[in-house]
Amino acid sequence: MKRFLRKALIWMARIAVVLIVLLIFFYAEEDWRGARDWAACQKELQAKGETLDLRQLAPPGKPEDDLSRVPLFTKAYQENPGRYIGLLSALPPPRQLSHLDINLGSEKSYESPRPANYVTGQTTDLAAWQKFYRSLPEAHLPEQVGTPAQDVLAALGQFDLQIDEIEAAVSRPGAFWSIDFDRPFLTPIEGRAFMITLSKVLSLRAIAHLDNQETGLAEQDYLSSLNLCPPLAKGCDLANYFIIRAVRSNSDAILWEGLHRHAWDKAQLSAMESALATPDMLELAESSFRVERAATLQMMKLYQNPDPEFLR
Repeated sequence: MKRFLRKALIWMARIAVVLIVLLIFFYAEEDWRGARDWAACQKELQAKGETLDLRQLAPPGKPEDDLSRVPLFTKAYQENPGRYIGLLSALPPPRQLSHLDINLGSEKSYESPRPANYVTGQTTDLAAWQKFYRSLPEAHLPEQVGTPAQDVLAALGQFDLQIDEIEAAVSRPGAFWSIDFDRPFLTPIEGRAFMITLSKVLSLRAIAHLDNQETGLAEQDYLSSLNLCPPLAKGCDLANYFIIRAVRSNSDAILWEGLHRHAWDKAQLSAMESALATPDMLELAESSFRVERAATLQMMKLYQNPDPEFLR
């Protein structure tokens, strides 16, 4: 019995060694084949004139036009280390900006009314928003109850200075969001993702203006919301593309609410149509994949030669 067990163990050890050797050869062959295919892919893309250098795809701009240097966002980045988030909807606003949303930074955000949904024909219930804001100390509403539109505008009016600061920054012709060329997927995203939150504020404010018969101010909010997109379109990666889609969706709610109320005149519709024409979303999607491909290549280089700081 002892001799049998000894022989069995020897054969098991031999089989294990053979399996380990085969596994090593398998991974070595796969690594070689993957490197060969990737090198061939790069040559093919370069032959087609595609750019694989992320720095060449970065938007040109002066340091003062970098939106991440706007004081409001600089403080936010200092509070939150940058990270790449696949699900932007799950990204909470930085503490520096968390109060500047339609929920006013309240813990009762789960009670807030649903926003407009033009796909299902769901209009914005301003009376529900008025009731919600009346329940929040953060709204700082006067004791005298106004119309739903008046109370919504009063609650959101506390953000006018911050909104004006952001609008002035994104309106600069050279405004852009910078990319960390060495670690593209670790570029801070909080400031960019906050554009979604801001577009929700502008959407609700615009609809309140419509209800208050202030179509000029509603049009201005619509154009301001769309104006958040051009800096995101420069050096646009997939994260920026999804942010632009979300911002435009919130902007569309303003346009649809105005159409539903027959509030827009011909001149306003013409101005909004011109603003809606840019950027070309199909062209932007192609550009974002090009940037993402170059960023992925940069990350592959980092993984092949990782440094301690990157690993940390």
